[in-house]
Amino acid sequence: MHGATIFIDFEFQVERGMPLKLIEIGAVRIHNGEVATFSSLVRQKGIQAEVLTLTGIEREQLQQAPLYKDVSEQFLQFVGEQPTFVFFSSQDREIFYANRFWQPLLMTSKFIDYQEKLMVHFNELRKPSLSTLLERFQLPSNVQHRALSDAQALMELYEASNGDELLRTQQTTTIFAPFVRRSMKQREEHVTITIYEYNIATKQRHTHEWQFTVPQQEIEVLVNTAHSGLLSTMQTTTVEKQLIYGRNEQSDATLSQINELIAGALLFAPTERCGLVNVFLDYGMTMNKCLIVPYFIVEGSIYNKEQTDRLLKVFKAVRQGGSPTYATMFDVFTMHDREITSYLRQTAVLE
Repeated sequence: MHGATIFIDFEFQVERGMPLKLIEIGAVRIHNGEVATFSSLVRQKGIQAEVLTLTGIEREQLQQAPLYKDVSEQFLQFVGEQPTFVFFSSQDREIFYANRFWQPLLMTSKFIDYQEKLMVHFNELRKPSLSTLLERFQLPSNVQHRALSDAQALMELYEASNGDELLRTQQTTTIFAPFVRRSMKQREEHVTITIYEYNIATKQRHTHEWQFTVPQQEIEVLVNTAHSGLLSTMQTTTVEKQLIYGRNEQSDATLSQINELIAGALLFAPTERCGLVNVFLDYGMTMNKCLIVPYFIVEGSIYNKEQTDRLLKVFKAVRQGGSPTYATMFDVFTMHDREITSYLRQTAVLE
């Protein structure tokens, strides 16, 4: 890590279909053994009452706070050159990329989503809360939803969990691009899983493929139905038959082999709920939690649903041999080596 390590938290308002509205920045800077803090509200209007209640910030405080531009410039001076940011939410990353005054930071900084790193460490598929993890490490869990206090709590969590070593154990050069094909024939599901393995350092490549067939199982489910009349509501219980995904020794053995292969690696996938994850969930197996290398980094640093959907179609075409741009999945990695390498360095997956 070249510059300071900055433990940071943002308070913001989330509105559906709208950019995040930043209202507070809090940060703890550690550099050459010295500790400093930064805290500032950001002038904003139209903040919902629920957000104010959650944070304890008063509307008048936001109306009198420094302007967004001024706070951003003060923060740039605080962090210095080549900082490493440690935060606890993928939404915090969005704040960085959405701030037009922080564009110089994006090229020279590292961005560590410590929530994701701990998800991988503990092999959890659901994102744990900061309070839950503080309790797990027997730390005070009085998360106040104020930026500076939460940044300080994150720093304590990082130290208690030996964050530097945890990051080192998750460094890898291996990327897996998984593709899943499923078809139903006579109440049997036929599953083909293809995983393309690419080493971004050595450029070595391997293709792995598995196939298994499992029967669908018919089960009986009790369904409660309410019927409302003028004066009363009557409930009836009926038995319905439903088909569920079966499971056998072949599927268990296949998924165990895949788990062994992908442990400690990266998945190049549209989202965390890619087809491979769905297969594990459907067949009742626990999948090793991997870091996700998202598709969208091929064309930009900011997530864009339309862009991701289009790339998903392109990569499916590659898998089926119908892409005019890429002959194989390995061509995707070769052509976008620079973007992928930059992302992995930025997130401390590569040295």
